[in-house]
Amino acid sequence: MEVCQYSRKKHGQELWSWWMQRDDEDYDCLDLLPMVDQDNGHGCVVSDETGPIVAVFAMMTVGVGIAWFERFVSRPGLHYKKTREAGALAYGWLEAYVKELDYHLSYAHLGDVRMGRELSRLGFVEMGRNMLLMAKNLD
Repeated sequence: MEVCQYSRKKHGQELWSWWMQRDDEDYDCLDLLPMVDQDNGHGCVVSDETGPIVAVFAMMTVGVGIAWFERFVSRPGLHYKKTREAGALAYGWLEAYVKELDYHLSYAHLGDVRMGRELSRLGFVEMGRNMLLMAKNLD
């Protein structure tokens, strides 16, 4: 119940802040997150080591992405041009975030890096594209 009342924007910012300030030894904290151990459909396996790290990035993307969408795109009465600009801004932010994600996974040495790159490209960038399309379709 506490999670439902928690500000998604604040939650996303705190997760991002925690991630940027963490030390390599902090990976043990990720054991609290659910593990994923299955084939992701692209010939790569999400192992017990990579599962939690992917979960953290997924939570950060969803939390901050939803906050951006709620703030800039779904505002009632927002002018079309402003909405489109906000959608483009959110998309650009997500693209930059994906590059950051790719960098961290490349140097994390946690399992199969290809898995992280495919998830970032197929999942997170696609979410940004969808947000941009929704922004363009709003009047």
